[in-house]
Amino acid sequence: MGNWIELLFNGAGIATGIIAGVVAALVQLLLSHLNHRFIAKDKKADQTYAFIVWQRDEIRNLIKDVSEIRVPAITETNEDIIENAYHLIIADFERAKPLLYKNNDPVTIKGFFNTLNKRYNQMQDIKSGHEKELKLEDSKRVLIGEIHECKKRLLNELQRKEKEVMSKMT
Repeated sequence: MGNWIELLFNGAGIATGIIAGVVAALVQLLLSHLNHRFIAKDKKADQTYAFIVWQRDEIRNLIKDVSEIRVPAITETNEDIIENAYHLIIADFERAKPLLYKNNDPVTIKGFFNTLNKRYNQMQDIKSGHEKELKLEDSKRVLIGEIHECKKRLLNELQRKEKEVMSKMT
């Protein structure tokens, strides 16, 4: 009988050790899982913040670039200067679209840029002789007015978006 009692106490010690080991392993697994979740959450927050900073910087660069576009005077007759301003504002609008809008958002200033494109194409048609009813000088003035309007609207949209992005940073 003494061997049984001794075996029972030794067995209980072994069983207690096994249970303690399993509990310790489960606690370690739980702590590891929680630590991973917090690290992943922090990493995601860091990535989100880095993306917001990138957006802000890109928008500021675009605001600078659009602001520097020299819109020709309404009396400008040099077609190269007019076309250069047209191509610059179109390029900046295309650069701005992914920053300003999500895929399913309506592009609110797109109509103004569509009109700008039509005016540019109209001027090209007049130059090539396909449009005989309109005068090239009038077409240039209208195109310059459209460039001016699109620049103003694009700057307003970029500044609105910059404020929106800045509010996410706080």
